[in-house]
Amino acid sequence: MAIADGVDRIRLDPRLCPDSSFSRFFLVFLGGCVKINGNPSNRCGLRGVVDLIKLSELFLTPLNLQEKKLMNLRHFVYASVGCLALVAGQLSADDAAGKKTCADKAACSGGSCPVTEAAMAKLPAMTFLVGEESVCCEKSAESLAKESNGSIQYVVGDEKFDSKNQAFETLVAKTEAMVDEFTTPHTCSVSGDTTIAGKACHCPVEAGAIAEKVKSATKLVAMTYKVGEETCSCPNKAKAIAEKAGAKPTFVVDGTETQCEMTARLNLARAKYKAAVMALASNTEAESTGSDS
Repeated sequence: MAIADGVDRIRLDPRLCPDSSFSRFFLVFLGGCVKINGNPSNRCGLRGVVDLIKLSELFLTPLNLQEKKLMNLRHFVYASVGCLALVAGQLSADDAAGKKTCADKAACSGGSCPVTEAAMAKLPAMTFLVGEESVCCEKSAESLAKESNGSIQYVVGDEKFDSKNQAFETLVAKTEAMVDEFTTPHTCSVSGDTTIAGKACHCPVEAGAIAEKVKSATKLVAMTYKVGEETCSCPNKAKAIAEKAGAKPTFVVDGTETQCEMTARLNLARAKYKAAVMALASNTEAESTGSDS
């Protein structure tokens, strides 16, 4: 917008561009282009287009051109403004499409969501070390170990394990601890800012509202249990039903089923973390929409 502001000064003060009215006309035209294309709230707006044409007319009229030349120049201006409006309109539509966030489930239904993907990548993960080579895929690690006749070490954070079970238990514990830290409000004794779900809030009212939103979102994420065709939400009841039926209970989190309790705990922690991220994204989008209006 600095360019457009500079052009406004040229329009108002002829001393800044004394060479010719024609030069001033093109500078004003450039400024109008910047204004229309640089202000998202005014893109392809009738107001911006009309303002640009009016500004152009201010300098076209005093040029004392022949009628034919003046008409040709007007046609050039109108055609240019029309093309600019079409391009800006398309850019505006592209921006609107790009503003879909995880808060809108429809935005993510057709594929992966960049907001949750970036957030989920911050959670603890297990990698595999074969000799000096580190890989993220267990199958790749098994192939490397077979080729080199070596062994696999399981890495979680800065800890290495020879036992996959110990590594997995550590992964679950670290994930649960991180999610608990992420969803719990923490107030700094020095600045007074409260951080919740990775967002620092100076206003205690805002912090309280976000904390409540995150709490409500994570509360909706729960583990249920299946034994045969029977389902329940109480672990003790599920255990009793399983013992009576002589079967193992199935743990269900967000539609994902497993008979491994540790895997279910990991799924639950990740689902709660994702819900908190989506709640924060929804709040941020609402703030952005409110400020734009």
